[in-house]
Amino acid sequence: MVLNDEKNEVTIQSYHLPYLGIGDNSNSLGKANYCIGKNFYATRLLSDTIYQWTKEQFVPKFILETGLKYTSKEVVDEYAPYFIIAEAKGKLNQNGYSIGIDRLFSTDNYLHLQYSGLGYFDAIFWNFSSNKGYLYRTEYNSNPLSLFYHNIMSTSEDALIRYLTTEELYRWEDKIRTTNHPEVPELYKNLKEEDNPVLVLYDYDKLLSRFK
Repeated sequence: MVLNDEKNEVTIQSYHLPYLGIGDNSNSLGKANYCIGKNFYATRLLSDTIYQWTKEQFVPKFILETGLKYTSKEVVDEYAPYFIIAEAKGKLNQNGYSIGIDRLFSTDNYLHLQYSGLGYFDAIFWNFSSNKGYLYRTEYNSNPLSLFYHNIMSTSEDALIRYLTTEELYRWEDKIRTTNHPEVPELYKNLKEEDNPVLVLYDYDKLLSRFK
């Protein structure tokens, strides 16, 4: 970004997307990770590798197999320059490369990953107790309550925590009502425009029971 002091104008210039590596680079690990419990996991930009904090350092722990090609520094440089991160992800994905894990949530019992491709969202769950994984794929036009990507903000030991604003509740009212959830009619009956966001809890056990 370039700031012109005389004219007070800001312009955006194209740039190479920085490849964030492991090692001395203090900015190498993603920030959008929400971990509670005894283990702390982290991800990197444009990477399918999950790192665990152990013995005062991050070490590779898991790799998400997406079926797409792995994105290396050389690949990032090949398709550069990019104006924004979304452009980089689009170029890489269109050419058969993974755009990496977007966000990570973990507890002592569960690991939840969010991964997106062209036209779809993947919600990936790993149950540490049963040592099994589950993938829940939704498309962009799916029911808003099924889009785990949208506004998931944190996790408790038992559930993912998400919020929906009143604007979103009104915008998606028809689709939300079709879920036939027993709380929905009462929610809309008392909903006011100035209300605070509504918290939605996705119970891990109930979510994973659909995969059994």
